[in-house]
Amino acid sequence: MTQNKPDFESITLKLRSEIIVRPMNNGREVIYVVEDRLKSKFYRIGATEYQLVSMFDGSTKLGTAIELLNSLEPKSEWTLQRAVGVCQWMLELELADLASGSNPSVFAKRAERTGKKDNWKKINPLIFDIPLAHPDGFFTRLTPLVSWLFSPLAMFAWLVLCVVSCGYVFANSAKLLASSHGILAPNNWLWLAVAWLVLKSLHELAHGIVCKRYGAEVGQIGIVMILFAPIAYMNVTSTWRLSSKWQRIHVAIAGMYAELAIAFVAGIVWSCADPGVLSHLCFNVMLMASLSTVLFNANPLLRFDGYYVLSDLIGVPNLYTVAQQYWNYAVRRYLLGIKSSLPVMTPGRGLFIRVYAVASWAWRVTICISLVVGASVLFHGAGMLLAIGAVVAWVAPWLMRTVAQLTNRAAPVSWLRFGTLLTAMGVTIAAAFWCNWPMAHRATGIVQYAEVAQVRAPVAGFVDELFVTDGQVLEAGVPIARLRNEKLEAELADLKLAETQSTIRMRVYERTKELAKAAEEEEVLQSLRHRITTTSQQVDELTIRAVEGGRVMRKNLEAVVGVYAREGDLIAAIVHDDSKELILTVAQDDVEHLSAEANRSIQFLPAGRSMVTCELTQVDPRASTLPIHDALCSSNGGSLAVRSTVDAEGTKIELLKPHFKGVATIPLELNEELLVGHRGTVYIENQSHSVAFHLYRRFSAWIELMAGQTEV
Repeated sequence: MTQNKPDFESITLKLRSEIIVRPMNNGREVIYVVEDRLKSKFYRIGATEYQLVSMFDGSTKLGTAIELLNSLEPKSEWTLQRAVGVCQWMLELELADLASGSNPSVFAKRAERTGKKDNWKKINPLIFDIPLAHPDGFFTRLTPLVSWLFSPLAMFAWLVLCVVSCGYVFANSAKLLASSHGILAPNNWLWLAVAWLVLKSLHELAHGIVCKRYGAEVGQIGIVMILFAPIAYMNVTSTWRLSSKWQRIHVAIAGMYAELAIAFVAGIVWSCADPGVLSHLCFNVMLMASLSTVLFNANPLLRFDGYYVLSDLIGVPNLYTVAQQYWNYAVRRYLLGIKSSLPVMTPGRGLFIRVYAVASWAWRVTICISLVVGASVLFHGAGMLLAIGAVVAWVAPWLMRTVAQLTNRAAPVSWLRFGTLLTAMGVTIAAAFWCNWPMAHRATGIVQYAEVAQVRAPVAGFVDELFVTDGQVLEAGVPIARLRNEKLEAELADLKLAETQSTIRMRVYERTKELAKAAEEEEVLQSLRHRITTTSQQVDELTIRAVEGGRVMRKNLEAVVGVYAREGDLIAAIVHDDSKELILTVAQDDVEHLSAEANRSIQFLPAGRSMVTCELTQVDPRASTLPIHDALCSSNGGSLAVRSTVDAEGTKIELLKPHFKGVATIPLELNEELLVGHRGTVYIENQSHSVAFHLYRRFSAWIELMAGQTEV
């Protein structure tokens, strides 16, 4: 049974009564602005499209309108496909209704599908909006008092403030990097929330003030919740009634202008303030007012301030809607093989709209994935439920539309093309989960001497004198240092005096023939001589000697002079120039690639040199937050993020996340070429993680790092 094709020529549309169409001169041509007073939305069409729209009176059929337009203006070249595209656009935006008796299957249940799509948006737990009020009267009273803040003179002061603040922040770039760790930590959420609410309130106030400055109406104000973070919005689409696009752009950038001004002031105060509450608060304000403005408000791929600036600059007020329509058209036409009408586009903007459609879709997908991963990481079990709910809310409408397209007999699908696409998607997803990540995992390493012998204090005492310097080559038995232990030396002197006295007493007893007492005194004398021998050895050990030949190594060796050394404390190490090793610090996520295989090859890329192959010989079984070497810490130019902590022993540096220590041997032929202290990157071949798992883990690790403890 064949399906009858819809009779498009008999379509009859009627503009809704709330729709107003007015001409506007943009400096190059006359265009027409379509205002939906019920929804407070504005759209722009060309003069040619207006000729067709003006005939949507509820009685003129589409075929009759096309014939009339081509007879009056032959150059317009109206075709049925082009006219159907305009009708589809008007119906999708609910600017017009189908007249009674005009309901071809291609337009059937369109309003119902649109309503269902909106309902799915409302139940998304990660993104939803909360309307609040219509504050037009409030801004009418406020604007005369503060509109001078948005004058040309104020803009000049804003630019000066920008230059000064950027200079201060750039001069404190190391402090900026260190302070950014832990910005999303739970103990910082309250500060962020307060800063966010204040900034976004001032942001929307700025929009309303500039809007009223030019005489436009301030519409609804509300909040969009993105991952439970509030982003305020204000409906100022009435500015499309303004004849100057620069006035409309001024309204659009007013919020960013206000937020960045606050960020500039906060940046200067933060740069000059000492660590404390004021510095912490200013850093939060600076970050929120600048980063959120760039990522959200200034981003033209989201329907915030940057989007409206872009749409006004290129002269396409309904840019997002047209791009969405083109994306839907491209999916139907090129992926499903459904013959569809190209949506109406502003003349001369077709290529830009196509590029914007792809870019905005890719950005939306990126944002959705980021929100899902962020929710699962930050909120753990509850976050996983939220992530599942969000995925359902995003995917369900798409599945419903796809099923509707596949079952629509009036617009048959190319099953060969659809099957090929589905197969390619399945293969891509399977490859992402089954194929190993091709890039090697990275760690940080530094070349060190392999310790041959450790020189420790054999007895306790103060280091009184050093006989060697750091790096000096010496032979076995050469003195290294001398300890001072006055108590031990005094004890030896007392023992020797006691020995002398005991010897005298024993001789007296022998002369007086007191043999019993002489025997007792001899035992005391023997005990004293034994103690003298032991104490003399300890005094001799106050002079510390090299246990074997080699090079003396000790960081800040000269600093040990005058320091009290307990018995067994390390004084120095004796190493050989031809015996070096690579020590590396491995993150917890990557250690499994090392622990599974001992004596495996790893690649070491020293700074300024070519790649070196080393053999991993040891991985410590426990992770530690203590750095294996100070040179690897970010505070000394390394790559490991650290923080300062204070305990009973004083201030010390520790890693933000525990790391494992590994040791690798360096080929003998490279021992002389690689200098001690040479740091670089270690590459560990991946043999277990899939591409999808690796990307998820890396993004999760970044979120966890940002949510870690703030540096003290």
